[in-house]
Amino acid sequence: MRIVGWICSVIGGLSFIGALSAGHSVFGPLFWLALGIVLLYFSNEKEQKRSSENKVKTKSTEETSKDIPQKTELPNEGDVNKAQIYGEMASGIYADLSTDQRWAILISQFCFFEFAKGTPSEKQAEEMCIFMANALNLPPSEMTIYSRKFSDMGLMMSVLGTITNRTVLDSVLYNSYGICMLSGKPISMAVLYKMYGQLGYSEQDVDNVVKKIEALGSMMRSL
Repeated sequence: MRIVGWICSVIGGLSFIGALSAGHSVFGPLFWLALGIVLLYFSNEKEQKRSSENKVKTKSTEETSKDIPQKTELPNEGDVNKAQIYGEMASGIYADLSTDQRWAILISQFCFFEFAKGTPSEKQAEEMCIFMANALNLPPSEMTIYSRKFSDMGLMMSVLGTITNRTVLDSVLYNSYGICMLSGKPISMAVLYKMYGQLGYSEQDVDNVVKKIEALGSMMRSL
């Protein structure tokens, strides 16, 4: 159940990014995100219950019940930006990354966002950065510190190069691609190819990742 939950969450998260950048309905991606969250919730609950059963029987029912996670109610979409809500839902994809790795990813997204500034799609590009910031679970209060740290592009790329999980890199690549498309500036794609070239992706690899995720997004939107 846990594996299926992660798969649904990853597919939903990536498809949500695609739908957001293309201006399509996010209903399909959100369905898969929600399904993944539910499966992970029940998987965790089942593990917690099994753990509780192995505890000393003299403990009260009230004490053991504290170890079982309570279901979290999602806020109304009208109260919180959608990118924030579903960024938080997709955060499990990046759960194993270090703080430096997370910030290197986010700063890279804002590098691409610079190309979208002043364009008609600036707001959408900003929402994609917000989605990533919440998925990475990073505090805005530390943005200035890490912006200065990773103003050294060589250091940023060095840290990104320590990420070995291809699913993580693919998802970040696609978010970057979405921002580039929103900017409408060919130079942004040239930078994208060069950056991911340093991470071991050929231009064909980049194109294949985009096609794969867009195919998933199309499938989700057709539901």
